[in-house]
Amino acid sequence: MNAKFIIGLVLAIFFSLSMNAMEHEHKKGLVFENSWIRLAPPVAENSAGYFTVTNHAKETIKITSVESTVAKHTALHDMLIVDGAMAMEHIPELVLKAGESVEFRPGGKHLMLIGLVEPLKLDQKVEVTFVLSNGTKQALTMVVKRAAMKKMMKHH
Repeated sequence: MNAKFIIGLVLAIFFSLSMNAMEHEHKKGLVFENSWIRLAPPVAENSAGYFTVTNHAKETIKITSVESTVAKHTALHDMLIVDGAMAMEHIPELVLKAGESVEFRPGGKHLMLIGLVEPLKLDQKVEVTFVLSNGTKQALTMVVKRAAMKKMMKHH
């Protein structure tokens, strides 16, 4: 074998291992996917956000509160059927065991933006911060989108 081939092979293995290590680093803690906020009519005082969150840590992670500057109050809620009617219930603490994923979707668990400071705009980027029980915070940028009625009805 020639020296160039061996050096190339060693470099390829090194970069492959480095990329795997970086990918592994990226997957620690909470990972948010498919996040979006529902575009509300300009007169609406509230809106909702959706995402899937996965705990890639080796230990349980608890989300104790949520913050955003676009609303006076931000919280996690769940939809329930109470006496035959839909009702919202506040989730005071979301507990995610190691490896667990939770989907926040229309008709189910969701992020509430209560008391919008100003109307949301289509494609607007909204910063949402999740406060964890260990005192750390994790920011997520969500985009405002129109909700497809078919998609929403599918979840009910």
